[in-house]
Amino acid sequence: MLLAGRVPGAAEYALSLLDHARSRDHTQRERAQAAALALLHESPGEHFGAVMRAAESSPEWGEHLMGHWAYGMHREWGPLDELTEEHLCRLGGWLHQRTPRHEIEALHSGIYTIERARIDLLPNCLHTCAQRGSPESVSALRLLAGRDPADAWLRGFVLEAEEAFARSAWRKASIAELRDLAEQHQRRLVRSSEELADLIAESLEEFESDLQGEAGIARNLWDETRPGHWEHKNEEHFSDNLRAHLARHLGGRIAGAHREPQIRPPSNDVPGARGDLVVTAHVGEGNRAAQVFIEVKGSWNRKVDTAMKSQLADRYVARTEGTAGIYVVGWFASPGGGVEGRGGSLGQSIGECRESLARQADELSRTLGRRIVAVVLDCSLR
Repeated sequence: MLLAGRVPGAAEYALSLLDHARSRDHTQRERAQAAALALLHESPGEHFGAVMRAAESSPEWGEHLMGHWAYGMHREWGPLDELTEEHLCRLGGWLHQRTPRHEIEALHSGIYTIERARIDLLPNCLHTCAQRGSPESVSALRLLAGRDPADAWLRGFVLEAEEAFARSAWRKASIAELRDLAEQHQRRLVRSSEELADLIAESLEEFESDLQGEAGIARNLWDETRPGHWEHKNEEHFSDNLRAHLARHLGGRIAGAHREPQIRPPSNDVPGARGDLVVTAHVGEGNRAAQVFIEVKGSWNRKVDTAMKSQLADRYVARTEGTAGIYVVGWFASPGGGVEGRGGSLGQSIGECRESLARQADELSRTLGRRIVAVVLDCSLR
C-alpha cells in the first residue's frame, strides 16, 4: 500500500529488505519476498534489476519468489510488457538453467500450482521478448541461445523473434524495384542500412572463398622477406583489397539503387581512421541513403578485441543516425601454424575468434539498437 501510494521512502525501504533474501531467518526471508513482490507489482520495469540480483544471490528464494509472482498474474502476462528485452532474457535464461526439460514438457498437465506458475513464466518471458520483433529482442535471444547452440527449444524463440522483426520491418517493393529484380536475377533488394550490411557480409564470404580457393589470392596479403619466411602486409593493404573486392561485387548488384554504391574511407577529421571504409547506397523511391561503416583489423592488432566497441560502435555507428556496422578481422596464420602477432584475447583458433566477436556484435547490436556484424576472414598462407 505504501508503494502504491507513492509514499516517500517506501521504495527505498522495500529495496533495503531485499538484502534479507540470503538470511537464514525464515521470517526475514519472507519479508524480503513480500517486498520483492510489492516492487514487481507496482513497477516491475523500474525495480527488476534489484529484484533479479537478489534472486540470483539466493536461487531457492528466487525460485519461490518468481513462482508467487507468476501465480499472482493468473496467466495474464501483462506485467512482462514492462520489462526490457534484456530483462526478459535475463529472467528467462536464469529460469531455463533451473528448469529441467521434462518439467517444461509436462507444464499443462495437472493442477496449476505456484511451482507450475514458475515454470510457465519461462516460455512466456521468451515469447514476450520474441513477439516484440525489435532488433533488441533478436539480439538478446540470439545471445541467450548461443550459450547452448544444441538447444532447439531456445532456438525456436530466436526464429520467432526473427520472423516478428521481418514482419515489422517489411516494406512493399515498388514497381521499379520489382522490374529491376526481374530483369537481373543476381540483384538484391536493399531498402535499409541493415539490409546493405547483410549484402556486404555475404560478399565478404565470397572474398574469403577467393582468398583460400583456386585463385589463392591470400598470397597477395603477405611478403616473402627471405626464402621461406613470410610476413603479413599492413592493415591498409588488407583494407585496399577489401575495397577493391566490394567495388567489383556490389556494383550493379543493388536493385533500385539510383547510382553505384560509394566505397570510401570515412571523413578525414576522424583520427585513426586509416584503413576503415564506409559504403553508401542511395536506394528506394525517396533516394534514401543506406550506410554501413566497416572497421578493418588484422589479427595482430593489440586492440582487435576492443575496437569493435571503441571504434566501430562508439566512433562511427552511434554518432551517425540510421547506419549499421561491420567489423572485419583478417586472421593471418603463417605457414608454420602460428597466428601472426595475435593481439587481444580472441582465442587460439579462427573458430574461437569468430565465436568471441559474434557474441560481442550481438551485445553491441542490442545496446545500440543498430545492426553490428562481425566477419572474420581466413587470410592464412597455405
